[in-house]
Amino acid sequence: EKPIIVGEFSCNLPNFTEAPVAMTMYLGDRAYDWDVWKPRTIWRKLIRWQCDAWRVARFAGINPWYHNTKFWPELMPLETVVLKDQQRSFFSGEKTFLRAFLLNDTLRDRDYTVSWAIQNGRNTVFTTKRKFSINGGDMQKFDLSLDLPPVTSPADMMLEISVIREGKVVNTEKYELRVRPKAHLVWPSNTVLFDPGGRSMSLLKDLGIV
Repeated sequence: EKPIIVGEFSCNLPNFTEAPVAMTMYLGDRAYDWDVWKPRTIWRKLIRWQCDAWRVARFAGINPWYHNTKFWPELMPLETVVLKDQQRSFFSGEKTFLRAFLLNDTLRDRDYTVSWAIQNGRNTVFTTKRKFSINGGDMQKFDLSLDLPPVTSPADMMLEISVIREGKVVNTEKYELRVRPKAHLVWPSNTVLFDPGGRSMSLLKDLGIV
């Protein structure tokens, strides 16, 4: 009998999911932007996210028909970094990390260097790298550290992640980031916080709000 296959109707037949309503749970209001939708970039992004989720879960029944599309290298690159955390908005000067997976879905054991950088226009404001050794068909979880630059007004930046093998870049992924100044609230002189457990004040202090 035919095994369970995920995503069978979303690969070669995008008309099954091409209605904007079906996309909003993944992409928000951008699903209604026809200029973005027209070249099917949203459809490709949706399929890529589906593939990433199943691959990280090590699900064996990923749709075998994906190879029929010209977008195959984009949908399921054999060597790539998949971000589990989809956070794209950060505060000025924030130090944090995104949970990530390095996938080696080739049939050979490989040594990799993963390099990532934050670009603010033409300027590189943060860069670092890390080495990995991964068996063929395996993956490795890691924390992708980020040091966000200081900003005085909201700024759009780009996170670029490259997988390097034997001195050559075999895959690069780019993600748009938004960096905002830290929020500073001016509290009225008669502000009262009802916090019987003492946790709300602690959280506000950790966030730098008070």
